[in-house]
Amino acid sequence: MDNITLAVFFVSFVTGLAYVLGVGVITLIDLFRYREDLKSAAGQFGLALAAMAFTCGPHHLIVAYHIVAEGARGGMLELITVGVGAPFACVWLWLRLEAFFGGRGDRIVNGGSTPGTRWVAFVAQMWPAYLVGLGMYWARVWTHGGVWHPMVAANIVIAALYVWIGNLLATRQRARFLLIHTRSLSGLTLAWIFYTCALMHLALGYYVWQGSAYTDWHLHLIDYLSIPFALWFLAAVYRLYKTGQTVTGA
Repeated sequence: MDNITLAVFFVSFVTGLAYVLGVGVITLIDLFRYREDLKSAAGQFGLALAAMAFTCGPHHLIVAYHIVAEGARGGMLELITVGVGAPFACVWLWLRLEAFFGGRGDRIVNGGSTPGTRWVAFVAQMWPAYLVGLGMYWARVWTHGGVWHPMVAANIVIAALYVWIGNLLATRQRARFLLIHTRSLSGLTLAWIFYTCALMHLALGYYVWQGSAYTDWHLHLIDYLSIPFALWFLAAVYRLYKTGQTVTGA
């Protein structure tokens, strides 16, 4: 196993566990702990977020399994896109875990914030440069020959939906800043997570198109399920904003 493949395995395995246990399970426990009305905007947001965690997490775990059990190789694009998003996923998860155990939870980013909080928030707002940089790369690599596959289309659709969700969350934070000159650290990091997940799916689509990705029915099922769950989450975020409610990360 080469170094890149080993790194992809480690990042994928840890990310998959974090999504399933740290996002999906904790979100469901919170919904029932606070007796949230599952038909309400906040309840639908929580359910949709958990559903996405239970598809994103297994996706990463399946990638890790393919590397260990099937001898699949990891790619540099996959490592970059997952690796760049991992620190922000860790910050968002840390805030969720802190709140879950009765702590402070989210951080408000303003002039009085700690230097560490302001630094994370600053980097999280650099997503346009990240998207432009990798977008220029994609414009070049996709001009090379490849073989079309349904998984290519599925991952392109997922990427588009994730960018849409990321834009919605980022726009909310910009509007909040213009109104009250503060931002939510959870909101900023969650938007970044969706942007990096979008580019990770574009990387997978590219590898499938090239014929170098190892895919099977497990990965097909998980990624196809990601599409309706992403649409559900997108609708839940719109509904939450329409009602004027606020939850962690949105």
